[in-house]
Amino acid sequence: PPVEVSSPWVTVLPYASPTNIVYVVRPGDTLSAIANRFNVSLSSLEAANPKIDPAGILWVGTLLNIPAP
Repeated sequence: PPVEVSSPWVTVLPYASPTNIVYVVRPGDTLSAIANRFNVSLSSLEAANPKIDPAGILWVGTLLNIPAP
């Protein structure tokens, strides 16, 4: 089924499902805020994005995989 997205910061891939949402980091984002926004745990967000800087530094424009809640 189609997935509706109302944010320019979220990209839903053509074969969209809850497990392949990609989020574009924007100014002021933190990992914990992104996890809260998508109702996922911080540890699952980190596990879905193993290349995230271990210090938690996010760069604007970085693509993050959002795991299913």
